[in-house]
Amino acid sequence: MFVFLYIGITATNPISYTIIQYSLVTDQILQKCSTLFNNNYGFWNHNAPLHSNNVLQTGSRVKLGVKRLHELMLFNDRRFLVVAETRSLEKDQFELIVVCSAHQGRGVAGTLLSLAKNHIQDVVAMGLVSSHPHAVMAICNACNRIPINLKFMADHAKDIFKICRIPYISHNETIGSIFDKPSSQMVDSDEQPVSLIKTDFFVVHKEVLTILGNI
Repeated sequence: MFVFLYIGITATNPISYTIIQYSLVTDQILQKCSTLFNNNYGFWNHNAPLHSNNVLQTGSRVKLGVKRLHELMLFNDRRFLVVAETRSLEKDQFELIVVCSAHQGRGVAGTLLSLAKNHIQDVVAMGLVSSHPHAVMAICNACNRIPINLKFMADHAKDIFKICRIPYISHNETIGSIFDKPSSQMVDSDEQPVSLIKTDFFVVHKEVLTILGNI
C-alpha cells in the first residue's frame, strides 16, 4: 500500500477522496505528484552532503521523480494511490502524509489513511514511518485510537518491514527501547527513542521540533 496526499484546497471548498488502483496510475498522474512533492515536501539538512558524496546539498529541496516513485513506492500491482482534492486548483499542494501548516487540522491525512485501511481486506497491522506528530495522530485516528501494543511492535516490526518489501525501509535497522537497541547518537538516556527505524533520510525537522515543543 502506498498513500499519496494530493490536495488542491481553498478555505471553503469541500474535499473529495479517490482511490486509484495500480493499473490506472498513469505517468501523467505521477508527474503531477512529483512536481507538487518537489515544490512542497521539505529540505535536506547538514548531514545529507556527508552521506551522498556531496550530491545532496544542505538547504536544497528533497525531490522525487516519476521513475523513483515507481521504484520506491509503486513497485508491484498491490500498491495504490489515495487522492484528496477539490475542484479549485488555484493552490495545489502535495505531501506524502505530512500536511503543510495551512491545511492541518482538517482531518485530511486521517481520512486518507482510513480509506487505505478500509480498502484492504483482513488488515493485520498498520504503521507509518514518520516523525511528524500530526502524521502520528492521523494514523491513531485512522485506527480508532486503539491502544498501541509495544510488545507486538517489538516482536513483529522487522518481519512486517520485510513482508511489505518497501525498498527504502525493508532492510533498515530498527532502534529504540522496545528493540533493546539504544541509539548511539543520543547521549542522554532520557532522550532515547522508543521505536525508530534508521532510514538515513537527512531532512530538516524544524517544523516537527516546533510542533513537539508546543505539545
